[in-house]
Amino acid sequence: MSALKRWDNQQPPQQPPVNMEALQKIFGSGLTWLAAAFVVIIVSLVATIRIGRVTGKEVGVLLHRMSGEVTIIPQAGVKIYNGILSHFQTVDKTLQTLDMTATVGKGDRQEKDDLKIKTVDGSDVYVDLKVQYKLLPEKAETVVFTSGPGDIYKTKWVRDYARAISRNYLGELTTEEFYDSSKRQAKIVMAQTKANEKLNDFGIRIDSIVIPRKPRFYAEYESKIMEKKLADQSVLQEQSEALAAKQRQLKLIVEETNKKNVA
Repeated sequence: MSALKRWDNQQPPQQPPVNMEALQKIFGSGLTWLAAAFVVIIVSLVATIRIGRVTGKEVGVLLHRMSGEVTIIPQAGVKIYNGILSHFQTVDKTLQTLDMTATVGKGDRQEKDDLKIKTVDGSDVYVDLKVQYKLLPEKAETVVFTSGPGDIYKTKWVRDYARAISRNYLGELTTEEFYDSSKRQAKIVMAQTKANEKLNDFGIRIDSIVIPRKPRFYAEYESKIMEKKLADQSVLQEQSEALAAKQRQLKLIVEETNKKNVA
């Protein structure tokens, strides 16, 4: 009985006190790092988010930098994307004009930008060139893949092709033929047709190529051409006068014949 009493009177073993400061240091520091990492991730995501806008006059093109996948956005609206993983751009699908002129500060380039033509007979002729073109919306992906981002297609395709092809066809004219607007226009139509054969596959269509101003020649060439034109006009006038004199002579012969017949 006394033994049982002694067992009942024994105190339970004491647990070591919990070190709250140590726990706070362990878990507090871990939570702090976790929270910091979370904040960094959120800030990084927010910093890389971009908003692209497509107007009714444009087509949106979203290029994934890693996979190379291209997404075409034909409708107007807003596109949210990751600026690190993707590149977004818009291309103008309306009628655009490329103006290459000798007038400094007026065309697409600040410097003198007209087209030099070497004629069949060796003369140098200078012409301004105005090209109107459109990007084909259904081939916007082709434009990006062949030209790269931005407006590189304007110089890589439209400008270079239009100048080269127009120079080739106009170079088939003689110096004198350049004064004939119908002959110039015929060559320009041929150049436009050829340019579209080359550029349509790259998503570009040429609507028109025109020479908006009178061609310019070296002064000595122009003076010689004017002299020749005056000489040609003089010959034509003499031929016309000779024809008129012959017609008057025939008229007189008919009248005299009629008088004899009446007599």
